[in-house]
Amino acid sequence: MNWTNAVITAKRISRQVLPKKVLNELRYRKQRRRVRSGEYLSGPESLNCFVTDRCNLRCRMCANHRIDSIADSALLHQRVRDMSVEVLRQILDTFPSIKRVTFAGVGEPMLVSGVFKMVKVACDHGVHCGMVSNGTKLMARMEELLESPLSEISFSLNAGSAEKYAQLVGMPAGTFYEISEAIKELIAKRNAMGKALSVAVSSVMWRSNLSEAPEIFRHAASLGVDMVNFHNYIPDPSREGDVNEVIKLVDDSRLATVRKACERQGVASKFALPIPIGPISKKRCLSFFRSINIDGDGNVGGCLRVLPPHRNNGNILLEGREVWVNDYFKSRRQLYLDDSVPLPAACLYCVETF
Repeated sequence: MNWTNAVITAKRISRQVLPKKVLNELRYRKQRRRVRSGEYLSGPESLNCFVTDRCNLRCRMCANHRIDSIADSALLHQRVRDMSVEVLRQILDTFPSIKRVTFAGVGEPMLVSGVFKMVKVACDHGVHCGMVSNGTKLMARMEELLESPLSEISFSLNAGSAEKYAQLVGMPAGTFYEISEAIKELIAKRNAMGKALSVAVSSVMWRSNLSEAPEIFRHAASLGVDMVNFHNYIPDPSREGDVNEVIKLVDDSRLATVRKACERQGVASKFALPIPIGPISKKRCLSFFRSINIDGDGNVGGCLRVLPPHRNNGNILLEGREVWVNDYFKSRRQLYLDDSVPLPAACLYCVETF
């Protein structure tokens, strides 16, 4: 066994033996050391492509597309052009340090005709590619997806039944069945092709619907997905009372009950429960040191979970490589390195902070 294979084997064993919390802490400490050394200043490692602002759903948890959106919310992304192949190519040429691209943003990426051409361009640069989709266009674009070099895709289903799905996204209940059948067909075709494509389902969880997690997991697992990811709700600071729906450390006993209920189902799919929010002890977010978000107009951001790109943050089409070390990124990095500076309101209920 050569050294590379030995390292890979050791990592696999550690994932099986060490608790997830321990692994996450070890990863965080390693990344923190790299941040302190200035290693990340050469360029970002991951890119989140805000492929489009357009979406055909009105999900309750989405600040941008829900029916009762708040016009001055810090979570809103201003309307811009769809991402193009040319813009993506320019981004990747500017930052050869990028190792991972996620096609997501605040809209539905499969609404963009050239999205799978962008996947190919990114993969041709040696980049690992993932996508987050609501699944509504999966059946229509399945062949393109399967022919693309996409490595992983996650479908935001957010419900375990058609009735609850319809209430959540503002679409007919039949849409839930259409997406579910499309996911099953995708997995069947993937298996028949022997394609290395990871398929996941994700769901945003609130304190008020945490008990529904086993039902969501049961349905997602019945589709044959590899993974089910439950994400903690990110509240809108502009919306009164929204923070009451965030899952906190005081909900640990409920989370333990949910975990047991999921484990009892004995299915092949894996699952990850939402990360609860606790009291702020120290700032742990490293997004602005490792990642960059870019929309179709070239506007940038550095937050992976809450804040979208904005024209005031800088523009890669105008600044090139210098955008990564402009005043916006410098000030955000300093905020997370200086424990005496308070966090912005939008960061207070994000799991990356704790």
